[in-house]
Amino acid sequence: GDKIIQDNIDNIVNNEIKIFTYTLHDSWGFFVVAICRIDGALFISKDKYLAFENGEWELNFFDGV
Repeated sequence: GDKIIQDNIDNIVNNEIKIFTYTLHDSWGFFVVAICRIDGALFISKDKYLAFENGEWELNFFDGV
């Protein structure tokens, strides 16, 4: 809701898509969301969380791999 500045959304013109990123206070990654305007209507994607670390090092280290 309040993670993206309203002016940045209002400035999206027809047939344009903008990609926004934001993070949460205790997050080890960031969220990505796409917003586009088609025929005057705004459409927003689901938030996608992307971790800074993929967790494979934990599996490899603790499993002795």
